[in-house]
Amino acid sequence: MQFEEKKIEELKNILSQRKNVAIIPHKDPDGDAVGACMAWTELLYNKGFEVNVVSPTYVPANLRWMNGYKYVTIFEENKELAAKILNDADLFLFLDFNNISRTGTMSELLKNFNKKPSILIDHHPETEKNIADIIFSDISVSSTCELCYEIFTKAGFHITVDIAESLFAGIITDTGKLSYSSSHPEVYRVVGDLIAKGINKEKIYNEIYENTKLDSLRLIGHSLRNKLVVLEDAPVAFISLCKKELYTYNFKSGDTEDLVNIPLTIKGIVVSALFSQKKNGLVKISLRSKGNIPINEFAKNNFNGGGHFNAAGGEIYDTLENVIEIFKIKIKDFLIKYKQ
Repeated sequence: MQFEEKKIEELKNILSQRKNVAIIPHKDPDGDAVGACMAWTELLYNKGFEVNVVSPTYVPANLRWMNGYKYVTIFEENKELAAKILNDADLFLFLDFNNISRTGTMSELLKNFNKKPSILIDHHPETEKNIADIIFSDISVSSTCELCYEIFTKAGFHITVDIAESLFAGIITDTGKLSYSSSHPEVYRVVGDLIAKGINKEKIYNEIYENTKLDSLRLIGHSLRNKLVVLEDAPVAFISLCKKELYTYNFKSGDTEDLVNIPLTIKGIVVSALFSQKKNGLVKISLRSKGNIPINEFAKNNFNGGGHFNAAGGEIYDTLENVIEIFKIKIKDFLIKYKQ
């Protein structure tokens, strides 16, 4: 990736004039969002900044091991404190999202502070115009954490072991342990550099992938045994979970993070979907695809969503049953274009 030296200097200049930074990920933050937030928290804290992370929603338990989590405030749990942090900050750092709406209900509060200086770092397509004063956006990279690594390196910022571990966590989670098509050759160089910093790979894998709650495992088992549907007339599989099922298994954000990927392991399946019924009639959709199928285009056209070529999502206000019927009709028509 190529960054103009001018933009790196703009970044360093705006940081030199600020001392209180609020770092903000998207709602339902994943490993890439949390990893990027924790890496920047560590970096700025080491430089003497006052740093706080305001996450719109709950941070999954398997991501809270990263150094810096103690600086996280959850907006949904403590709106008064979150508002104070945002009000006191003299710089906003937006990480891993391309549109302010991706911060969910917190977006209305953020709009009240739209005159504050801001930096955005992201790897999703179609970045909102004028979302930040300085924008680093590159859809060719595997993850926001990979992009952060390149920024740190080009800016001459010191990458400690803690920072490297957070960046590594974000990269491996956003690339399916380096298995996705987005895992281009350059990402292996970055991973190699991070490993050379002395990170504990075994610890990171254990924290992320071997830290499953019993309820989460039972929810996954229930989903695969009772809720997995394979369409007879299309290479598509999906799982749907209603509010009652999520409640029964004490669902927390992140509990089904990898569930949508499992149906793709079925021979012949090229599209997988996970439907989760939320509050107030909202249905969240997670989508995955293989090969040349741009599932982000499907998410954008049908479910107010978007994302990456083979990994996307969306949401819509409707009944769970209606959303599933819409999906079954639309996905078949969509796949015809790609001879699937």
